Amino acid sequence: MHIRGVTRHAQDRAAERLGRPLAPAEWLEVQAAILERRAVVVTNNAPRIVYSVPVLGVVLRLVWNEAQACIVTVLPYGASRQTKACRQAANRKSFKAPAHWKGGKRIPAKSERPREC
Repeated sequence: MHIRGVTRHAQDRAAERLGRPLAPAEWLEVQAAILERRAVVVTNNAPRIVYSVPVLGVVLRLVWNEAQACIVTVLPYGASRQTKACRQAANRKSFKAPAHWKGGKRIPAKSERPREC
């Protein structure tokens, strides 16, 4: 079934991760969470942004293509260093971004910053 704003690949990966396909209304809720900034930004490599969105009691990591306004894929759980932030996003009341993140953007560690002359 074609769902506007969601690639077929994303639909297949979501079904694989959740054990069942998401209904169109559930995909709309996921898209609304992203567009209304209720989803947690994990990484921002414009135009592709990885969001963490709670769906059916499970936190899914979705790749959103900002230029095309669509969900490109659903990433496997635990595929990045930000897994802890993803888990915490399921319970928004207890969510606190890691210290090295500000406003959805990663702040480089001191060792990664350019040296001053």
